[in-house]
Amino acid sequence: MKNIRKKSFILTLGTLIILMVSCEKEQFEFSSVMTIRNVTDTSVDVTATFFVSGSENSFQRGFKYKGGQYNFYVTETVEGRSNGTVDATITGLEAETEYSIYPYVYNGSVFPGEEQTFTTTPPPPQIGSTGPGGGLIFYLDGQGGGMEALPVNWTTDWGCQDSIITGLDTTFGAGANNTAQIVGQCFQQECAARYCDTCTAGGYSDWFLPSLAELRSVYVNIDLGGHYNFSGQYFSSNEASLSNAMGIDFNSGATVDNMLKIMPGYSLFPVREF
Repeated sequence: MKNIRKKSFILTLGTLIILMVSCEKEQFEFSSVMTIRNVTDTSVDVTATFFVSGSENSFQRGFKYKGGQYNFYVTETVEGRSNGTVDATITGLEAETEYSIYPYVYNGSVFPGEEQTFTTTPPPPQIGSTGPGGGLIFYLDGQGGGMEALPVNWTTDWGCQDSIITGLDTTFGAGANNTAQIVGQCFQQECAARYCDTCTAGGYSDWFLPSLAELRSVYVNIDLGGHYNFSGQYFSSNEASLSNAMGIDFNSGATVDNMLKIMPGYSLFPVREF
């Protein structure tokens, strides 16, 4: 009788152990490694490697990111126990905005990875937009640089009456050297080139009086482009004779070569490269 009870107890205990083992489930686990790269004003590239265990079912994995008050998701559905890498290019972002982002897995519950932050860059410069010095961009070199014109209407003499300044050039890109030549050879303090040379707008001290070609670029891209209404005749850093400077009539677009050097009332504005 004792042996029968003993065998019955062993059988019951063994059955209990089998039931406990068969009911035990592997715990769902998730980890990830995420990299952020190629941040622009409107997009970012993210890559995350996912390590998943303990799931036999399909689940979602991807990224959750937030800018301001809105949450956004980038997801894909995969089969259980599937490690792997997810690459995503997230677009439609706002410039100069901080975003937070983390990789996640959804398997009935959200399992988040480590959160990181990034800030989108300023928008690329455009013709008519504000440049680094507070001027209006009128030229772009295609490599992130360009030129800007300060939207002011200063008036003064061109200066240096009855003198010829050597080394002046009317071509695009010559304005800075022209200004340096005028300032170095003309001792009249109240003159257009010196006004521009001493300008410190935007914290920059590299402003200059534009050459004739640079001045025309401002007329075409800014004035005719509708970004700012310059009106009247404007000095360039070029001269036509002992007594006359050259400039452009922004009312008509005509080149003017009889602007008296000592005639007040003509306008000017400085430009700079960036």
